Amino acid sequence: MYERCIEVEEGYWGGSSHNALGALLVTTPDFLGGDLEQGREHLERAIELDETYLENHVVYAQYWGFAYGLFGNIDGIRYRGLIERELDFVLEAPLWDWPFW
Repeated sequence: MYERCIEVEEGYWGGSSHNALGALLVTTPDFLGGDLEQGREHLERAIELDETYLENHVVYAQYWGFAYGLFGNIDGIRYRGLIERELDFVLEAPLWDWPFW
């Protein structure tokens, strides 16, 4: 479904389809179809498509910054600097026009 959304309109809702697919690929084990590198590329593409959609930065920090175990549990920190950079961006960013629920 995410791949089809990317085909049709990859920039829809701030690049959310790249965001969601990236998170899925990063947290899914390799033997079940996960792919760390491809997941990272999707997370970064979401930010490229719309830097103002703050959710992209939070998800990038959450799913690429931390290492995940077989059952989706956080095993440790993968990139501390990335987590700090992305979350600092979110905290310092203006509240653009995106809705917050």
